[in-house]
Amino acid sequence: VTIDSFCLSIVQKYYNVIGLDPALCENILDTSSGIRLQKNAFRDAVRCFDFDRMYRLLQYFSLRSADYDTLYGITDKLIRHADSSPDPDQWFARIRQKCTPVRSVNDLPEDLRTAFFASLRIRLSLCRDALEDMLRYADDTEKLQKGKDKLTAVIQGFSNLYRGLDARDYGQFRQQYISYAEGLKTPTDTKAPRYTAARKRFTDSMNRFAAILYTEEQFISDHNDMIPVMHDLTELACDIRHRFIALTVQYRQYISPS
Repeated sequence: VTIDSFCLSIVQKYYNVIGLDPALCENILDTSSGIRLQKNAFRDAVRCFDFDRMYRLLQYFSLRSADYDTLYGITDKLIRHADSSPDPDQWFARIRQKCTPVRSVNDLPEDLRTAFFASLRIRLSLCRDALEDMLRYADDTEKLQKGKDKLTAVIQGFSNLYRGLDARDYGQFRQQYISYAEGLKTPTDTKAPRYTAARKRFTDSMNRFAAILYTEEQFISDHNDMIPVMHDLTELACDIRHRFIALTVQYRQYISPS
């Protein structure tokens, strides 16, 4: 636990007034000391990590081979997530267990598969929200009012896409989406600025979504390629965490000699 140095001095001086356990106060570091120890733990762990595996991590997560800042930020986030769990070591172990080769999206661990389809639903909802704005602004001009039936039909077409997601059949959903997008036609009217802005937002959202709908084979290939990287990353983060704990103990012994 870290805290601002001034606040820490107040807590340590008046812990009995605010009802804190004095043992808890001993486990609190001021922010600057915590950051310094965390960076020292990171440097020590990197120095001891296998060179080839470290080079692979830097290739994936840093713009330059000598740039460790991005990797530091990623491992720090992983450690924070782990520390928020009842058993951080077990949290890291579960992550590694989930990183196993698969042959299809349906072979992914259930929670990963659920998160995957949930992310697709969020992107699809962004498209639908923009489309519903188009329908709302279609009353702005007489020309658009005549095309409201087409917009309504386009919105109804989204129901099939949502059913594809509910079926959790990625291949079927991808094909449905491509077919839907290829046949998509919506009215235009440059005299309706609100509608035109919504239509642009809808088109951009659809295009961005289409750009990440890779084939299932590509998704699975990328997933399997990332397995050794994720194992290395979680192993490094776990080691950094243990080194930080050890450095923290040494630091407290140094500033509070018995």
